[in-house]
Amino acid sequence: MTIASFGVLVGLLLASPASPSRVVLFVNVGDSLTLPCHGDPSRDVEWWFQQYGHPDWLLVAKLHSRSFSPGGGFQGRVESSHLTEPGNYSLTLSPVVYNDIGIYKCQYKDETFLSVVKLEIGVPSSVLIVMGMSVSLPCFGNIKKHTSAGDLVIL
Repeated sequence: MTIASFGVLVGLLLASPASPSRVVLFVNVGDSLTLPCHGDPSRDVEWWFQQYGHPDWLLVAKLHSRSFSPGGGFQGRVESSHLTEPGNYSLTLSPVVYNDIGIYKCQYKDETFLSVVKLEIGVPSSVLIVMGMSVSLPCFGNIKKHTSAGDLVIL
């Protein structure tokens, strides 16, 4: 985590007039995870994300009283039950990818914070193989969510 990201997180936690829930969650690459958030059932909520090492906040999802819209980089990977469970603005992220690591904030549209989640992600540390069989070796890196494959050089 960079000093700037840590400063932003501390500022979020201290500047909020309400007392948002704060949690650190750990998940392995490829698993599912629920980011907790609860609030007034009649309010619109937004989830935002900041990757470690990157200053920009990215929209994860907008949860309105009658709709749900995921942000870029999260389409097809986030779900919410807020339409069937009013006031439950928790998001389920599946499957988790390595560059989901970072800070997530759940807030009303007026920027009142409900929840701040620090997400840590584990990666496989060993690969078991049988002699003579093919193997895929895992490789993970913290790249910006909107980086295209053509912009990457992997050695």
